[in-house]
Amino acid sequence: MANDIGNKINEILNNPDAMGKISDMMSGMKNNQNQNSIPDADMMEKVSRIASKMSDKSDPKINLLYALRPYMNNTRSQHIDRAIKMIQLTKITELFKDL
Repeated sequence: MANDIGNKINEILNNPDAMGKISDMMSGMKNNQNQNSIPDADMMEKVSRIASKMSDKSDPKINLLYALRPYMNNTRSQHIDRAIKMIQLTKITELFKDL
């Protein structure tokens, strides 16, 4: 599921039409808040970095969990999914150090 989110974010970032819609939406939100700026390239780069962290498949811990998942019952598979999400979220928190 987390990989699906990462893949969707990557698809949006690679689609110029979708990025234009996001920019329009963000500028509309900022205009409603009496601000007149649109999302800058720095923000888009941060979103791109988050998406790449979410879809990173080089973590051996996550790969091990994915390998074990087919052999587990439904309850344990759900626990594995949650563990994978938590590992990916800890990776994303590393990006917030720059903020």
